[in-house]
Amino acid sequence: MIAGTARLLAIPCLIFFLLITIPVIAAADSYTSAAMWGSQGSADGQFAYPAGIAVSGTGVVLVADNSNNRIQQFSQTGTFQKKFGTRGSATGEFSNPWGVATDASGNIYVADTFNHRIQKFDPSGSYLMTIGSGGTGAGQFIDPAGVALDTGGNLYVTDYGNGRVEKFNPDGSFAAVWGSMGSGNLQFYDPVGIAVDKSGNIYVADTYNHRIQKLGPDGSFLKAWGSQGSGTGQLDYPWGLALDSSGNVYVADSWNHRIVKYTPEGNWLLSFGSDGTAQGQLKYPEGVAVDSAGRVFVAEGGNHRVQVFSPVFSGGMIAVSSVPPGARVILDGTDTGYVTPCTLTGIAAGTHRVNASLARYLTATGLVPVIAGQTAGIRFNLTPPPLPGYSSSPTDPDNDGLYEDLNGNGKAGFADVVLFFQQLDWIAANEPIPAFDFNGNGKIGFVDVVSLFNEVQ
Repeated sequence: MIAGTARLLAIPCLIFFLLITIPVIAAADSYTSAAMWGSQGSADGQFAYPAGIAVSGTGVVLVADNSNNRIQQFSQTGTFQKKFGTRGSATGEFSNPWGVATDASGNIYVADTFNHRIQKFDPSGSYLMTIGSGGTGAGQFIDPAGVALDTGGNLYVTDYGNGRVEKFNPDGSFAAVWGSMGSGNLQFYDPVGIAVDKSGNIYVADTYNHRIQKLGPDGSFLKAWGSQGSGTGQLDYPWGLALDSSGNVYVADSWNHRIVKYTPEGNWLLSFGSDGTAQGQLKYPEGVAVDSAGRVFVAEGGNHRVQVFSPVFSGGMIAVSSVPPGARVILDGTDTGYVTPCTLTGIAAGTHRVNASLARYLTATGLVPVIAGQTAGIRFNLTPPPLPGYSSSPTDPDNDGLYEDLNGNGKAGFADVVLFFQQLDWIAANEPIPAFDFNGNGKIGFVDVVSLFNEVQ
């Protein structure tokens, strides 16, 4: 909440927003089964308890065919393309592989679970390297299950038997480890699925605790959601986990035979699937992946098949961004649980009020007309609150992210230096720190006044 007097809070917010219309890519109202392939067996295109699944940037579908000890590759419509791997412990061999993931170059990472290692392959399936070994030390595993890559090519692994998450550098060297066995925050009980968002936040399917945990890029605990059950938002042995381009979280809720979708903050959105063998039904889903078009790919361990679900929409979408990013998005007076940038889906046609709220910035508001089947975009420029005695917000005359114009007259000068010095304590307590941290040390103090003085001379 922005500190200050009621008079300051009543000042109209200075915002800029741009409305655009683009073709809809995905929606969040419901999902329908669009394709299905596979049956129990060991022939090409058959499976024996498929576990992990991934969709590469080029649209290739990779499946960890667990009990057949191999990786199979398909087109997005289920056409078999190739396979690699056989049972064993030599390089290129597997013992019940579980997780599979790809990096930006198309390289393939496989959690070779009972060999207690990760194996890396090039896009053709040729062996490249092994990461890790059996044990409890740093960089070692007991039954690694899930694998994920961040935008920098760093590898994240759920160390199932050790109850923790490990991170490795792109060259395979050990980087960090987080967590321990247990049920508290940042503790895990046989974790399986893992995914990393664009900001580096880590999502973990804490399987036997029947919940999802969200960690920061440094491995710090952020939040957890879920409890054992079959109700809305509850989970019963969540296995696989994936994110879409908006950061929504998809969970293979295995023993409930469904996929559950949450916002990035853990708010329940919807679920689909039920126990059965017919198309659209699921039996013990274990792996889940989402492609760039929003289609959801599910590896069904119980039905020995892959099923693809396409989004169905009845409303429109609102793409929301802000400068700076990270503002909470409020739609028609209700906190959506999303932060900018994000896309709100399934929005009823008509005009909607959107607010973007960020601590120590003025909350910005805009009206957005929504058309079914289309995306409307709104972009907010959030501004700091005016200083005491002034009606205009500080501005950033040179667009460098620092607000040199403290009195809001549109230019930086010596008067702003004097004002900074006079209101230093108030600014430190009420204004967004990055906007006035001129020396870049992460806090506001007298040295920032000196830095501003040197800049305006």
